[in-house]
Amino acid sequence: MRPIIIHIGPHKTGSTTIQRSLDANIERLHALGFELPQVDDLSRKSVRSGVVGSRSQSHRNLVRTLTDHRIDQNPTWSALLHDAASDRRIHIITREDLSLHFYDRQKLDAVVTELARIGLRPRFVYLAREQVSWINSTYVQATKRTRTAKSFPEYVATALTASRFDHMRLTRAFQGRNDLEFRVNYFSHAVRKGLFRSFLELAGISGPDADGFV
Repeated sequence: MRPIIIHIGPHKTGSTTIQRSLDANIERLHALGFELPQVDDLSRKSVRSGVVGSRSQSHRNLVRTLTDHRIDQNPTWSALLHDAASDRRIHIITREDLSLHFYDRQKLDAVVTELARIGLRPRFVYLAREQVSWINSTYVQATKRTRTAKSFPEYVATALTASRFDHMRLTRAFQGRNDLEFRVNYFSHAVRKGLFRSFLELAGISGPDADGFV
């Protein structure tokens, strides 16, 4: 089976930097046999169903339309997977919100099963951030955007009960499976080495192939 790269974040682990770097290196990716597809929301007849900024930004449509487990009946996902299966290049999907959806084992199973049906094996890429730093960074962003009026201790108490900050709960859904790859690095390690280069290595682009990216 051919691989398909699915970068699932999570939030506050440099996803925007990685996505901008991917967008800036389309030609280099193509030269190495990779593709960063444009993903249109085919479930809506609205302005939002068209091109959404850059290629990587358009991948938000995959999250927006992932409302149930019927991937085979989802026009947005179906179009993407059809293109990925018929294209000889290895497709890269990147959206930090996907990690939240894959806490739901049924959604993960649905995606993996549909990929296998068309001859693709997912390689999930995940950057794990130390929990206290992760919660602190998320809190700072939430207060800047006036999304929370909670004090930091209140926010931490709530966050510690939320699955989105539980790396182990997410990783358990991926462990011990032969129908996918789950590649993880610590965010702090990736930053020290170079965030985008670390991502490329997790995706399967290493050695001389990782040179030449801007």
